[in-house]
Amino acid sequence: MNPITPAELAAYFDHTQLRAYAQRSDFEKLCAEAREYGFAMVAINPAPVSLCKDLLAGTSVHVGAAVGFPLGQSTPQVKKYETVDAIANGADEIDYVINITQLKEKNYDFIEHEMKPIKIFKVGKHTSMQGVVKDYTRDMLATCVAAYNPQ
Repeated sequence: MNPITPAELAAYFDHTQLRAYAQRSDFEKLCAEAREYGFAMVAINPAPVSLCKDLLAGTSVHVGAAVGFPLGQSTPQVKKYETVDAIANGADEIDYVINITQLKEKNYDFIEHEMKPIKIFKVGKHTSMQGVVKDYTRDMLATCVAAYNPQ
C-alpha cells in the first residue's frame, strides 16, 4: 500500500474561519491557504459566502456555511432562512448546529421538525448537510440519524 501524500490528505479536511470578528483579509488568507493546500472546503459563517465563492472560483474547494452557529438556539424558521440565503449566495454545503437542548430533553419530534426544511434543499449538484455534533452521546447521534433518514 502506498502512503498517502500531503495533497491527498488535505483534500479530506475543511479549513475554518468562524470568528465573529473576522475581516476580509482573514477570508482572503483562508481561501488562499485552501487553494494552495487543496482543502476540501472552507467552513465559514453565512455572511461571507459570496466573497469566499468569488475568491475560490476555478478551484475544487467548496464553500460551506455554518447555520445556527455556534449555539444552535435559533428557531427552525431562522435556520431555514439562513440556509436559503447561504445557498443563494453560493454555498456548496450547509453545516448546521442542531438544537442540543431539545435533543437532550429527548424532544425528537422537534429535532425532526427542525431538520426537515433544511435537508430538502439541493446544494450544487447534490444535497449536502451536516449537523454539528459536539457533546452528543451515542444515543443522541442515533436519534439524529433516524430523524434525518425516516423510514
